[in-house]
Amino acid sequence: MAFLGLFNKSGAKKTATSSGASTKSPVNEVIPGSTPTKEETPFTTIPSGPFRAGEIIFKPHVTEKTSRGSKTSTYTFIVNHRATKGDVRRAIKQMYGIDTVGVNIVNESDSHRKNRYGATRVRGRKKAMVTVAKGKSIDLAKSPRS
Repeated sequence: MAFLGLFNKSGAKKTATSSGASTKSPVNEVIPGSTPTKEETPFTTIPSGPFRAGEIIFKPHVTEKTSRGSKTSTYTFIVNHRATKGDVRRAIKQMYGIDTVGVNIVNESDSHRKNRYGATRVRGRKKAMVTVAKGKSIDLAKSPRS
């Protein structure tokens, strides 16, 4: 079987070349029209490309503590667990039309709750605290997702 060049026509394994240099295995060759491998593509973050703004920002997180942040132009949002600061910044610009001064992200870990059936896991979430320029504000009541 001549599959992947591991065997010759007689069925015996190929031996190394007489010069001692190994030949390039067909397994490592790039097939024209195929997707490139990691070695051939530059490093990029996973979430930066395929997300749309609505997939990054789920909803505004409004509590007593976060509503105090509106005096300092800081707003809190629940975001996708794979979103980065740059993704959140682009989504705020696209959804609300406001440039951000800074973005801070907090990952909340999973927690466990006991109930009558045993213990259950409450999934963690990712929050983004977005700071906008002084004098600018985001109207959370007119959220595009509402």
